[in-house]
Amino acid sequence: MDRANQSLKLGKIGFLNILPVYYALEKGVVEHPFEIVEGSPSELNRMMSRGELGISAVSSLEYGHNYRKYLLVPGLSISSVGEVKSVVLFSNYPIRELDGREILVTSKSYTSVYLLKLLFNRYWYASPRYTETRAVEYPVECNRHSALLAIGDDALRLRKMKAYRYEVDLGSTWYEWTGKPFVFAVWVINRDIITGLNGHLEVAYRALLKAREFGLNHLSLVAKQASRGNILSFSECLEYFEQLSYDLSEEYLEGLDLFFSYLVECKMLSEKPEICFYR
Repeated sequence: MDRANQSLKLGKIGFLNILPVYYALEKGVVEHPFEIVEGSPSELNRMMSRGELGISAVSSLEYGHNYRKYLLVPGLSISSVGEVKSVVLFSNYPIRELDGREILVTSKSYTSVYLLKLLFNRYWYASPRYTETRAVEYPVECNRHSALLAIGDDALRLRKMKAYRYEVDLGSTWYEWTGKPFVFAVWVINRDIITGLNGHLEVAYRALLKAREFGLNHLSLVAKQASRGNILSFSECLEYFEQLSYDLSEEYLEGLDLFFSYLVECKMLSEKPEICFYR
């Protein structure tokens, strides 16, 4: 079958924060050419890197590492200007007392882990030890660990449980340090799929933008759907979505560029990625 006549595989992060963009696609409000594939950020990163998806939301660091494989979708991101609520360091000690102590870091995300390491290196000036974990440690085991980095729905659950003495929102900390928004995820197109798609890629792009516009204009509907997952109440979901940003304007690109610059300076990224858009 000709690639242009096939459905286009679209990666969807399996967290609540993605719903304002995907609600209209999944409810049939916006017509689209996608087969939607759900996974964690790290799973989608790997699938996108292997060419198993045509378009996906991925960690911004995945774009940083493999920018030659991708084109950014203009105008789309998951970002925060200050508090993000769902990227949180949970700790039983004040930040500077974590020097030399173990921090569990989630295997579900690349960007958040690198942001945490950057903050310790350049902002907090402490050197903890990092251990990757696949599963969030819930309260029964909290006292076994000094601290834990959790993201997405795991972080939202832990915030409600008040399981740790200290909670540090990484979006707020980045903004306090730099005065810039932080871009946690971007949408990218695999460069390999472009040949032969002709106008189909433009249809996909416009569908994503229409879906985002519908979601942001109908956040009450999205919050009602999200609250059925029993992670946050309707009002909490609405508040959560309202303080996130799904834009990728110049201000957000400046924040992304600064993040990449710091990572290169700290030798956490081998080179500064070029910012290249689909159109």
